[in-house]
Amino acid sequence: MFKPSIAKIYLSGQRDVESSPGFRCHHLFNGDTRFHAYKTALGDLCRFDDILLAAGKSWPRDAGTSAYVVLIPLSGSIEYVIGNSAPGVISAGQLQVFSIHENETYRVSNLSPDKGVNYLELFLVKKPEMPDMVPAPADADLNKFMNVLLQVAAVGSGSGDQWRLSIGKFSGRGETTYQRKYPGKGLFMFVIDGLFEVEGRLLHARDGLALWDTAEAGVEARSNEALLLVVESNFSAAVP
Repeated sequence: MFKPSIAKIYLSGQRDVESSPGFRCHHLFNGDTRFHAYKTALGDLCRFDDILLAAGKSWPRDAGTSAYVVLIPLSGSIEYVIGNSAPGVISAGQLQVFSIHENETYRVSNLSPDKGVNYLELFLVKKPEMPDMVPAPADADLNKFMNVLLQVAAVGSGSGDQWRLSIGKFSGRGETTYQRKYPGKGLFMFVIDGLFEVEGRLLHARDGLALWDTAEAGVEARSNEALLLVVESNFSAAVP
């Protein structure tokens, strides 16, 4: 008998917006100044922001807590600088993962003189026993491996605090099944672009779906060139 998964949808249109000249941030979870009971973060996945940065603008960041930071450019290129370290640059189609300690700062900049950039920024809690060094993200040719969710980043301490990130590009009606790697972890599906049906739930661009107690999740694209991001990590015990 089919057993429906325990799930919670985070709708794109209900995200809180933080803005200033040259900068706009859509918070999928609760932001720094607003709280909604239905927008609580998901345990170790404590921040998920969709950011627009105008040409020539920079945004300094203070983590507030020890965390792994994931930067995923969706358009253009961004420069990132951690503390006083040398800058790095990543472009759309790439991602970067690094760890920061409590109250350590970093800065993201758009070096283009005339074009804005859009990128995702994720925070995953870093516990003291977890490693500072992060394996280099895997290169993934999404056009070559269509209709597959490819693992692009993962961190594990061997103590049950593992998490991993996967991404895939799908043709219309392209489908797959995501197999959870770590028992007991939650799954968070985020539609970067296009339209998907995940476990019987229809998701539009920039919608998110959290799944508890789900060992595998069926995914089907309902549009061409659809992009899906999956985070497998520790969720809080509370469920919707």
